[in-house]
Amino acid sequence: MYRTTFCEEFNYSFHITKKDQFQTCAVYRNKQIAGELTTNLKIAFEYHIKRKNRARDEKKLDKSRAKQDKSYHVATFDLETALPVPCSLFPPEVVAKRRKLLPEMKEEREKGKRSWIAYATLYVDRRPVRD
Repeated sequence: MYRTTFCEEFNYSFHITKKDQFQTCAVYRNKQIAGELTTNLKIAFEYHIKRKNRARDEKKLDKSRAKQDKSYHVATFDLETALPVPCSLFPPEVVAKRRKLLPEMKEEREKGKRSWIAYATLYVDRRPVRD
């Protein structure tokens, strides 16, 4: 019933975001949609794409060498973690600050206090504690 109603009758679908998105890409796409692209943003995006493609090419070369030469080993790790914060809403320094405030907020909640983070400020019992 769900699939019939939402997918066929109303033609609704839900966008599933990619797990990891670089801030450069997300900001570029949002500005492109809004029609607010600047020259500096275009240059930064093109540089980012060049570096991404170069890294991908280097990985392919290493992988093919490892297949041919058994004494050569390659390991890759995804060190980025997906954050539940839309990166287009907060600058990177604010995201980093929020990430640092999370453990302190959790500690305060474990003590039974009301705590939350608004933008880049930690509030405990309605008072700002950390900026």
